[in-house]
Amino acid sequence: MNLNKIPLFAMLNERMSWLNQRQQVLANNIVNADTPGYKPNDLAPVNFEKLARNASRGIALAGTDAAHLASGARASGPFRITEQEGVYEMTPSGNAVVLEEQLMKVSQTVMDHRIMAGLYSKHLGMLKMALGRS
Repeated sequence: MNLNKIPLFAMLNERMSWLNQRQQVLANNIVNADTPGYKPNDLAPVNFEKLARNASRGIALAGTDAAHLASGARASGPFRITEQEGVYEMTPSGNAVVLEEQLMKVSQTVMDHRIMAGLYSKHLGMLKMALGRS
């Protein structure tokens, strides 16, 4: 059974992929904290609320009445790395990485990843229960 064919699991998987890539970008910022002229990067934000709404439209319901809701296609897009906005501190060498700021972003990404992993686990457990395999 491929769970990525289930829209909810596909959306959770995409969010976790975004968080993994963001963690790599933030780690690269921290590694280059002493590189002259380096400006920190971050991933362009993705509207995961919109993705969740689109994912729920992809669930096919049995339509027995013309007034039932129609299903739609799921939207997705590649992740883009962008230069961070609002760089206010810069060292004399031109480096704009603020370690405290980067570490706060890393911590937030870790917490978001744990939340997504928990949601994935809970929904997988509900699916197993529905199939009688708990």
